[in-house]
Amino acid sequence: MPRSYHHLGHADRATIMLMHAEGHSLRAIAERLKRSPSTVSRRGATPYQSRPAL
Repeated sequence: MPRSYHHLGHADRATIMLMHAEGHSLRAIAERLKRSPSTVSRRGATPYQSRPAL
């Protein structure tokens, strides 16, 4: 049976960003959003991590 995939909404991404900034673990964020930790790490925190200036 195929898996069902869903994108994170803006509210979930905002929650991930806020909780990440507050120092919560990926596991704690995932539990709060009822998502897997791998989803949070792949889709949530990565785009918001600071990158060095060019």
